[in-house]
Amino acid sequence: RPERRLLGAAIAVGGALAGAYISYRVRQRLARTFGHDRPVGLAEDALSLAGSLALAAYAAMRRNEAAPAAPIGRMLPIA
Repeated sequence: RPERRLLGAAIAVGGALAGAYISYRVRQRLARTFGHDRPVGLAEDALSLAGSLALAAYAAMRRNEAAPAAPIGRMLPIA
């Protein structure tokens, strides 16, 4: 909602900072466990991509549910 955009932005910034810190600590620990950073980095990238795609799909689905239906006359081509 437009009137809540500052709250949404603050929540997004807080989530991004928390996620960055947590993923950094987890990646450090896993890299020490495996002895290499590359497999951990690839897994982190794949997880990030999958999460982003899931959020985008959810947002698109919610937007389509909220959109009003077009009148039938606008959907049919005029001959």
